[in-house]
Parts: sequence; structure tokens; C-alpha cells
Amino acid sequence: MTAKRSELLMPAGNLRKLKMAVLYGADAVYLGTPDMSLRTRSEFTLEEVMEGVRFCHEHGRRAYLTLNLFSHNKDIAKLDEYIRTVQKVRPDGLIVADPGIFQYVRDHAPELSLHISTQSNICSWLSVRFWRDQGADLCVLAREVSFAELREIREKCPDIKLEAFVHGAMCMTYSGRCLLSNFMAERGANQGNCANSCRWNYKLHLALKDGTVEELNITDENRDLFEFLLEEGCRPGELMPIEEDARGSYILNSKDLCLMPRLDEYLAIGIDSLKVEGRGKSEYYAAIVARAYRMAIDD
Repeated sequence: MTAKRSELLMPAGNLRKLKMAVLYGADAVYLGTPDMSLRTRSEFTLEEVMEGVRFCHEHGRRAYLTLNLFSHNKDIAKLDEYIRTVQKVRPDGLIVADPGIFQYVRDHAPELSLHISTQSNICSWLSVRFWRDQGADLCVLAREVSFAELREIREKCPDIKLEAFVHGAMCMTYSGRCLLSNFMAERGANQGNCANSCRWNYKLHLALKDGTVEELNITDENRDLFEFLLEEGCRPGELMPIEEDARGSYILNSKDLCLMPRLDEYLAIGIDSLKVEGRGKSEYYAAIVARAYRMAIDD
């Protein structure tokens, strides 16, 4: 343990998941409503949001609301009503990503504690200092930040809270700025409607670039003769080319994040909040992951 106790922050996709997370060890949860959160599949009603925040406070825990969409003009008209709702709910913080929304909330509800979402792609101490100077209370660092970078950011930014992901899905792009879902399903990932296209079932097809068909035997010497095609499980016969550069191809998602083996290092440098991804996961997931990390942090 360190002198500075790190917070275990768990996802809450609905009221039951929120209660599971709290009862199984979360110090805090993050939740949202469909209109203004990056999870349009959120199962919270306003009454349940208020009950959830109240439940957290009754158990000595914290609750953060999400306002982390990238706003279009049509979203701005909803902001005043949303801010009034947030003021009524009285969460412990509001998670935002859009600079315009950040400033709007600062101007209209200066009493709210503002956290900068991972969607803002904060990868350096310079970005952290920028948001600190704008009045942010906490920065959620991008998953792309290495541990060495994280340690340097902590050293150079001791006067603002830092949050880092320790468990959950890794997006194939910089912290969720993905267009694969738009291309495959016409569902905008950056508007909270990601179809998780990177997790679908695919088959790999190969063909000679000259169009001939024969038994394929790929070697380092002849691989440039071939093109690689993906077939998605629900679209038989629709072949999509895969292109790659010298570093490879990135169409599919990476292995899920699990920093349990390195948790002591994160605790040692004083990361304020350890975040678990997964508002769309099950109640069992919320409970078992919260319990596992609670035991690891307290050990």
C-alpha cells in the first residue's frame, strides 16, 4: 500500500451493475444516460441515476456522470436541461471530452467537478497541464500511454488528479476515435453507438492479384503476389481488402487490457484512479472484477 490510496473506478451500465460494483469493492462508479453519454445502450432512467448516486453516497462511495460525446449542433440545445439534471443529481464529477462542452459547463455550472475523458486522447504531460489550466480536476489518460510516460506525467503534473485504465477492452484506434463501426454498420462509435465491428467473426480469404485461382502456398518470396480479403460472418460473399504497412494491419481489436500483474507499480507512482472499462458487460463481470481488484489493491 502507498500513502496515497488509489481509487478503484468501476463501470455501471445499469442500476443493478452499479450496486454490484459498489458492494463488491468499487470506490467509485461512472454512469450516464443515453442522450449525452458515449454509451447509447445505457439502461439508466433519470430516477435510477438519482437512486444510483444516492446509493453510492450512502455507502461512502463516489459516482461520476458522463457527458463525453463529441457534440453536434443538435446536441447543444439539450445542454441546459442536462446541466440542470446533473445539478439535481449532485454527482461527484462530470466526465467530458468536447472542449466546447467543457467550457459550456464551466460557464453555466462552475460548481461541478470536471474530469477529462479518455476520448480527449491525453497522451502527454503537456496536454494534462493544458486541461489543468482550463480548470479540470482530473484527466483520464489515453490507453496508448505507456507506463514510463505515465510515470513522467505524474512527476510533471503533481497538482492534478490522474486516472488510468487497468482493465477492459482496448480499442483498435486512439481511445475510441474509430470509423470501422461507421463503415461496417453505419453506427458512429464517437457518438456512443459503436457496433464493436472489430470483435465480429471474420474469415481470411486469399487470391492471386492476377485473378487466377489455384492452391495457395504463401512464402516470404511470393507473398507480394497475393492480396488478402476479409469476409465478415454475417455477410457471406462480400470480400473486403485488407491493406497493411510495414508495421502490419490494424483492422481487428487487440487483446483486452489486464494490468493486475503490474498493479503495484501503478499504486507506487500514485495514480489517483484505476479505471475498469465495461459498462456493457454483465453484472457478474462488474462483481468479479471489482472484487479481484479490490483484493489486489488492499493486499
